[in-house]
Amino acid sequence: MPRYFFHIIERNGVIDRDLEGYEFPDADAARQEAHRVANDLVFDALADGTAARETIEVIDEWGQLVLRLACAGWKCLLG
Repeated sequence: MPRYFFHIIERNGVIDRDLEGYEFPDADAARQEAHRVANDLVFDALADGTAARETIEVIDEWGQLVLRLACAGWKCLLG
């Protein structure tokens, strides 16, 4: 199965690189996981009384960008 890496870019620009990645059957499954992660970020921010400001980048094992989700406030948008 292909491996996908989920990098989180914090609001201050610091990148938390996923060095191990996760295996998914295809890019669609990796995209679904990215949306789940984004929902978790928004939920955690709401629980802390703040607004999410992270960006999630999903990169495949060949280094190609699969998806970018930008979280702003209480929602995440394709970017």
